Amino acid sequence: MTASVRKSVDGRSCVGILVYIPQAFVQNAWQLGGLRFLVGIVDAALLPQVQTLLAKYSPHQNAGRIFSYNQSFQAMGNMIGPLIGSTVSGVFGYSSIFFATSLLIIVNFVWVRYSTKELQEEA
Repeated sequence: MTASVRKSVDGRSCVGILVYIPQAFVQNAWQLGGLRFLVGIVDAALLPQVQTLLAKYSPHQNAGRIFSYNQSFQAMGNMIGPLIGSTVSGVFGYSSIFFATSLLIIVNFVWVRYSTKELQEEA
């Protein structure tokens, strides 16, 4: 089960990157709306998989704390992300937000792959 969840997380992260990049080149609000809809689908598919991995690899006695950290950091990202995004768009232009977000997803993807290497070898 874990290997399939892991592949699912990896695949959905890659799809997320591929959906964010075209948003920098949209010509009208309908194109942006359609791509944002796809981002919502990717997020909705990715979050349960991340929860599954957290449940699988967290020590049982610390599960509540791990999930509360996850929720806290998600809420913090929802608050801080728009602040950083508005600063990036003010300095570099609106389309740069989508390139920056894609870069952050790539960094996160590499970081997760590197930091969970021993967990991948155990599975």
